[in-house]
Amino acid sequence: MQSLGFLPGVGPATVLVFDVSGDGSLVVGRVRTTPSEFTPFIWDEANGMRNLQFLLTNEFGLDLTGWNLEEASSISDNDRTIVGTGFNPNGNLEGWIAQLDSTTPIPEPSTMLLFGTGLAGLVAWRYRRGVAA
Repeated sequence: MQSLGFLPGVGPATVLVFDVSGDGSLVVGRVRTTPSEFTPFIWDEANGMRNLQFLLTNEFGLDLTGWNLEEASSISDNDRTIVGTGFNPNGNLEGWIAQLDSTTPIPEPSTMLLFGTGLAGLVAWRYRRGVAA
């Protein structure tokens, strides 16, 4: 058994693990930061628990202005895809996906372009679906 520790800046909190990568090296889920707010996390043995949204924006330069990611609900067995939910800039709950190429481990800076592309595609799909309705 392995302790996941604490999310830096949050301390002891309710942690929900939603998924583990196929080899067990990555764990994703959410941490309850207030009674009504959650923060997505990713964990690996070398780095411990990290705020996924902070990681994506501050270490990899992804512009998530207006987004509030709430959870990372699943990771693929090959560590290449993470999905979750969050609130988009309009305040609507929406799914998001981070897709990685086959040679890049999670999370590396080169994956952020793919994450942005997947996120933009999801937003465009949701917009087209809303306009067509």
